[in-house]
Amino acid sequence: MAVSLLGSLVDPSHEIAIRERFAERLPGLPCSCSHEVSPEIREFERTSTIVLNVLLMPVVQRYVAGLLARTRQARPAAPLYLVQSHCGAASPAQAGPAHVNLLLSGPSGGMLAATTSWLSTWAARWQSIWRVRRPRWIASLPARSA
Repeated sequence: MAVSLLGSLVDPSHEIAIRERFAERLPGLPCSCSHEVSPEIREFERTSTIVLNVLLMPVVQRYVAGLLARTRQARPAAPLYLVQSHCGAASPAQAGPAHVNLLLSGPSGGMLAATTSWLSTWAARWQSIWRVRRPRWIASLPARSA
């Protein structure tokens, strides 16, 4: 159930009331409110985003539950983070209501991984160049005490 009302950015109480009524009458039905997922001024963008979010909810919830179970089985103490469309990372609880933010996580995660890989490679090369070409007088300086 997608709930998107005009003016919900100013006063979301009506959206919340509608969601609560549907939760009472149809428990288990996925429901999202536009003021929580896509707080934008434009109604068309907000409504289309919330409809897509409701369509993705069951799929993403099953996927994240399975991923969390496999992660807990393999490494119980390891934290699980999900990459979002804006290259941010969030825990499953933080990413909860806004499943649509995970939609383009593949391209953004790939870009983030490529950038991180490039930076670590560049840093390692710079350190090796600095060790080789460091002037001798710098090596003769006493070590700094912490």
